Amino acid sequence: VPLADALTTACDVRALSLMDLSHDASPDSVREHIRRAALDALAPQVPGGRPIFVGGYSLGAMIAADLASWLLDHGVPVAEFVLLDPDPLDSAAGGWESRTSHASGQALTFVPGSPAARRLDQEMTVLSELLQTAYLDGSIRLPRTPVSWIQSRAIAVKYPDAETIFGTPETQIGKTVLEIDHFGIVEIPGVRGLARWLDGVLAGTASRRVRAGQRLLDRSFVTEAESFFRRAIALEPSARATIVLDEADRLLAD
Repeated sequence: VPLADALTTACDVRALSLMDLSHDASPDSVREHIRRAALDALAPQVPGGRPIFVGGYSLGAMIAADLASWLLDHGVPVAEFVLLDPDPLDSAAGGWESRTSHASGQALTFVPGSPAARRLDQEMTVLSELLQTAYLDGSIRLPRTPVSWIQSRAIAVKYPDAETIFGTPETQIGKTVLEIDHFGIVEIPGVRGLARWLDGVLAGTASRRVRAGQRLLDRSFVTEAESFFRRAIALEPSARATIVLDEADRLLAD
């Protein structure tokens, strides 16, 4: 939602929540699950000929690459593919690490006994393992469409010797590097720099209306809990985890 709100280019923004996959999918079905959900959401847009941009952040960039290629194969006119600080850069990367401690707002460190913290940790772990099994098989390639790439300085430093991105030489893709860390690129205030870059990518497309934060899949407990963490961003770090998890615990109890 912060990214959609920060864009000045008129466009429809549709976000795919992957959290629900920890409940509804298996490693064998997760790719099909994501593809079909996206195709159903985009179907009304295709007949009008409106340009469609597909992109993904972090591990989601790899998932989005698979999705964009599949959409092109099924007649969906993907105008451009957008890499938002991808990590890893290769779908055969066995050393990719999940970041559940950050995703849970470090609440697991502060309040290890919280039922909400345990539930969030469990669902993040299941999702991480599911996506690694489904996608880290070396098969992902960039789609046959123009590609734009933005990278945080943190990821550029992490992969200093990388020569390819999902099988394509880096030299074939224009890359913009932001002086920010991996998570800061999608958080306020860093997301404003990302939005300015995306506005440049989208420049010249037909005038469209912004619809921020629309999801393709139902909300899970994890997305509810994460909303509490976001709402607590202004609180002191020492108090944030306890207050937010108390509220999430009540939700879980209900």
